[in-house]
Amino acid sequence: MGEKVTGYLLAALEEVIYLLDTAGELPATVTVRSTGPGWLLELRVADAAAVELVGAVPKAVSRHELWLRQHAEGWMCSALLDV
Repeated sequence: MGEKVTGYLLAALEEVIYLLDTAGELPATVTVRSTGPGWLLELRVADAAAVELVGAVPKAVSRHELWLRQHAEGWMCSALLDV
């Protein structure tokens, strides 16, 4: 499950960066559901111009040190973002 789930995390983060870059939108709420063979990510977005962006805007997700783990209270992840 590890590499497949990490691939889903990578795809989700890349989609968020793509939306920010191309449509000027940021996720306001995120829902993730298992579909059996995969996962469905639903994003409700907000206009990025309506919020104060702090720091550099991410341009990509590094595969280096990318991880996602399930624990007793839910999920935890870590990712390095290229700016």
